[in-house]
Amino acid sequence: SDKKCVWVVVHSSGDDQDELVRTTELDYILENF
Repeated sequence: SDKKCVWVVVHSSGDDQDELVRTTELDYILENF
C-alpha cells in the first residue's frame, strides 16, 4: 500500500527532463513489488 503511494507520487510528478529518472525509479520500484 505504501509502495503504491510512492509509485503514484513518482509517476505523477516531475517535468519532461525528469523522464529518465522517473522511468529508472519506476522500474526499480516495480521490481520490488
